[in-house]
Amino acid sequence: MDQLAAVEEKTVEVFGMKLRYLEAGPANAPTILLIAAPFLRKETWQLTGHFDAFAAQYHVYALDNVGQGNSDKPLINYSIGTLVDFLGGFMDAVKIQKASLVSTSIGAWAIIVFALRNPDRVERLILITPEGIAPQPGELNPRGVDLNPATLEGMRRTLDVLFFDKATWTNDQTVKALFSDKMQADYSFVFQKLIESGFVRGEFMVDAQQLSQLRVPTLFVWGQQDEIVTLSYGRRYASLVAGARLLVIENAGHLPQLERPAVFTSAALEFLSGR
Repeated sequence: MDQLAAVEEKTVEVFGMKLRYLEAGPANAPTILLIAAPFLRKETWQLTGHFDAFAAQYHVYALDNVGQGNSDKPLINYSIGTLVDFLGGFMDAVKIQKASLVSTSIGAWAIIVFALRNPDRVERLILITPEGIAPQPGELNPRGVDLNPATLEGMRRTLDVLFFDKATWTNDQTVKALFSDKMQADYSFVFQKLIESGFVRGEFMVDAQQLSQLRVPTLFVWGQQDEIVTLSYGRRYASLVAGARLLVIENAGHLPQLERPAVFTSAALEFLSGR
């Protein structure tokens, strides 16, 4: 198979907006599309080693969806539906007919909706701690929707609830770096609109009847110590999708792929191979 020389960062126009993405891997291999959570960036997949591990066997794209990372952030009324529409537009623009989709949190919620609308375009799903079903009492931490802090101390509290390993992820250097990133006015606008749409108005929630129609092989991934959406929520979610697997990663919170990257990568590659 022909190899791309290296990871390439590219730009494509979708609905008049410029979306940035990374691309690498054997040109004729099956396609994997990595979409970070709206509060992360496409480069996160590189920092944890996931991108390179996948690109050794697959043709891999890592996307900054609209409103995210280095992609355009128009002042529009963002919702899960916005992310879904731009994901489909991106796949059309770069001529991806079918791919395995991987995402986290709100991003994972969006790819569930995409798969329900476009089952013929999805090979497999890897869903890392998605929201998207109505929570039962105690399953959703209200602090989990406050990921747009306006102070350094607020950022520290946010990281404290996101991660199990508090010492590593709430140190001063990490807090200041992430706080600086989140101070972008456009980022604040995007995330607030997504929260209002998904969590305040409950738009694009999926139910048991809809999830029973999800026919693609699906892997749910949950941190055992997730403080934002509990493991019981994850177990209930996975039980609604026929044949779905649930991987529980110990000593990890809401972003288990960041806290335990080797565990996640190994399980993801096994699942993608069909084993």
